[in-house]
Amino acid sequence: MECLINNQEEKYSINTLKSFRVIEYFAKAVILFCSLLVVIYCTWTLNRGFDITDEAYYLLLAMHADSVKYYISAQQWITGVIWQVTGSLIAFRAAGMFLLAASSSLLAFGAMVAFSQIKLITTENLGARVVVFAASVTCAMLYAATINFSPCYNLLASAGAYATVGLVLLALHSSVKWQRLGMLLLVGGALSVEFISKPSAGLATFGLVVILTLNFGRSLMDKLIAVVVIVVGLILSVLAILYTQTTIQAAANSINQGLELFRMVQVESVGVRLERYF
Repeated sequence: MECLINNQEEKYSINTLKSFRVIEYFAKAVILFCSLLVVIYCTWTLNRGFDITDEAYYLLLAMHADSVKYYISAQQWITGVIWQVTGSLIAFRAAGMFLLAASSSLLAFGAMVAFSQIKLITTENLGARVVVFAASVTCAMLYAATINFSPCYNLLASAGAYATVGLVLLALHSSVKWQRLGMLLLVGGALSVEFISKPSAGLATFGLVVILTLNFGRSLMDKLIAVVVIVVGLILSVLAILYTQTTIQAAANSINQGLELFRMVQVESVGVRLERYF
């Protein structure tokens, strides 16, 4: 009798396991299908629609970057280069879509490495990795729900944030010292894109980077070194981009004048804005 009960319990466990596997495979298939659908739809929209307010402004900034006199976001330093490389609206939007997809993939990779270290997921399962990448890219593509993919301060800030967090998670879990330092410098580079495009969002992301570093760092000295290297990478990258576009004095004058104009039309305080972005 006891043997019969054990057999029945074993069959029940096997059937339950099979049911869970079927549900898992179905869920993965749905995620992958939805991701593919979203990417196809976003690609289809690259040559459709045009926002004559925001998108036209971003496009003019990129096309005539040298003509911009006053600004609080120097996005044109980056979008101007992208426009020179692309040269058409469709290719310009495609570049923005690629930046979001690539940076969100980097975020997914960093998250998987971090979670595997604390045993939340395993990176050996190819299906799990594909699903995480697909879900991350799909979430990034939701940017298109507000405006087309034309690169601008919002898109660059989003891509910069994704890349920053992905890189810092990879760096903090790297066992090779020179790779770790190199990736931390790249974290500063990704942060520089966000700071230049949207300084308040860059500051908020830097706060998140510090929290991640304090949480995942090995020792107090390693944590301090990591933050210092990131700051050095940030400063060097900002200066490198600045010197290819203008001078420090000219940039300071343009930003000061831009801030004066900004204060005339912006009612939200700096503190409230930083909290919202964080």
